[in-house]
Amino acid sequence: MDAAVLGLYNLPRELERRLLDYFSSRIRGRVPFDQTEYIPIEFSGINTLAELLAITGDWSEHNERRSILIEKEYEDVIVPRELKELERLQNLAFQRRQLIAPYPLADVEQEIERLKREGKWDE
Repeated sequence: MDAAVLGLYNLPRELERRLLDYFSSRIRGRVPFDQTEYIPIEFSGINTLAELLAITGDWSEHNERRSILIEKEYEDVIVPRELKELERLQNLAFQRRQLIAPYPLADVEQEIERLKREGKWDE
């Protein structure tokens, strides 16, 4: 419901994110569930509620379309409009991975340091 209402305002992406962040850490009244945020405040990959829904609740639909476009690109039959759509869907796939299973950066940095000490990492 909130995404549909926000979509009607057609706000710039950054402004929508600021609006959503404004409501973080606030308890919503008169709803039958607990919600204190829309987009996790530390997650900077997306700016709109529609994007959040695309990488969570609607992901299977978006990912299926992404797969079709990847095949069309591989077969070299994709048109420019579809290339733009594929780029957007690829970005959403990346954002989904960042949200659902981000790299454990501390572990990665520790592994890089180990490899440097062993002379196996060259920058």
